[in-house]
Amino acid sequence: MLSAERILFFDGDCGLCRRSVRILMKQDRKERICFAPLQGETAKERLPESLRTDLDSVVYHTADGRSLTRSQALIHFLIDSEGYLSWLAKPLACLPSRFLDRAYDSIAKRRYKLAPRKTCPLPVSKESKRFLP
Repeated sequence: MLSAERILFFDGDCGLCRRSVRILMKQDRKERICFAPLQGETAKERLPESLRTDLDSVVYHTADGRSLTRSQALIHFLIDSEGYLSWLAKPLACLPSRFLDRAYDSIAKRRYKLAPRKTCPLPVSKESKRFLP
């Protein structure tokens, strides 16, 4: 059963973000992590405005209440998901955040060129229970 302790917040209008969420969802085989758009009600309830309005960043709300952003959000999500990409996340966690965030920011700046807004629909099947408003 989902408890919504762990939530990955993403830009719900971004096609690349939506596509990435579908990939990341498959990493979390134990289905312990929920997903919510930064523009949604859950983000308004759980995140400070400064994190909700920075649509260039993904935010991972951890089970212990921390809100991680950008590269650290993705790394900790992958580690917590215990999926096949978690092996990649552990060595990345050893690299300086400054370096990883530059790479993240480079992709974030181009995300609408890589995948236009709302071009990738979110799942509507059994996976939809993992999406919060």
